[in-house]
Amino acid sequence: MPIVTTWPDIGDTHLDSEHLNYIQLTIYEVRFTKVQSIDVSRTSSAAMKANDPLVSILMPYYRLGEFLVDAVQSVKNQTYQNWELIIVDDCSPDNPALEVLASETDARIHVSRNEKNLGCAASRNVAAAQSKGEYFLPLDSDDVLAPTYIEKTVKAMAETGASAVYTHVKYFGKQELIYIPSIDLVDIFTGHFPCNTLLLKRESFDIAGGYKNLNVVEDTEFWISLIESGAKFTCIPEPLYHYRFHDRSTMHLHSKKIMKGFYNILLLHHTAFAEHLEGVLKKWCEFAESSSDGTYQQKRQMEIAKTDASNSKFEAEFSHLESEMKSLKEKYRILENRVKRNEQMLASLPSLTRQISYLALKKVRLR
Repeated sequence: MPIVTTWPDIGDTHLDSEHLNYIQLTIYEVRFTKVQSIDVSRTSSAAMKANDPLVSILMPYYRLGEFLVDAVQSVKNQTYQNWELIIVDDCSPDNPALEVLASETDARIHVSRNEKNLGCAASRNVAAAQSKGEYFLPLDSDDVLAPTYIEKTVKAMAETGASAVYTHVKYFGKQELIYIPSIDLVDIFTGHFPCNTLLLKRESFDIAGGYKNLNVVEDTEFWISLIESGAKFTCIPEPLYHYRFHDRSTMHLHSKKIMKGFYNILLLHHTAFAEHLEGVLKKWCEFAESSSDGTYQQKRQMEIAKTDASNSKFEAEFSHLESEMKSLKEKYRILENRVKRNEQMLASLPSLTRQISYLALKKVRLR
């Protein structure tokens, strides 16, 4: 059972205008993962120490030249100095990264270009392969970091022995709100997508297998893989990662693709999903009940900023998701039956092999 504690001074969460989620900042003690929240609000120091670990920032880039400079500047503004920024231009047809950053002189910034378009997930893996750091920090080229992000997450990792450290998220641009990621698999399986950016150890990245080559929500799949691999998480209850919500944001453009990709993730992690199915269904039932009687926000102690979603929209969305959930459950049942049949066939192989050998030997008169 998770141990839950709330932080009253921290804002509440929101996924997008179509998928509201109820999440409190929590301290989880779950089967696969441990997470704890800590206070790292002590005085910052910009001086680099000899034993400061190198942080490799992994940044894929494609057609977002108007935001790239802001993202790079937020890295250069870090109070923690021992970092390298690995930018992988995913064969962008316009505004190549090298041209956008033509005047950049910081030797810690490295730009390469893929020979062909590989996608965001593969480009992150390319950046990881080119990096030298002990720690990884994925960052999209349209997002920014608060100046103390690296310093505070590195400190948290050192003090708690965590494998990964994440923070609250500040949405800015088209939407303005505070979003709180969760490492509870029930939350993630019910649509509470984690963010892309966190600090993690290189070895944890390798154990999780890096990013799967998915078109969307590859960061959600990566978090699930981290959780299943036994990574220990620490959460800093400050919005140190800033997610830019704009007209070309993935959340803005590809809501249908996101949901389809998410269902593929559930199939990919069907065993973990099946283990948490009861909790998932219970949460969706609670969601439907609270949406229909208009008390959703009061029950979950949330204040949603700038949302036009109505109760009828929630009910329609839930009806669709409930149908998809039943379909996934049936697919899992069929898959489980196939596995059982295969296991039975494999169990019978030794006996069948002995019988065939006996008949073969008998035929050549060796028995």
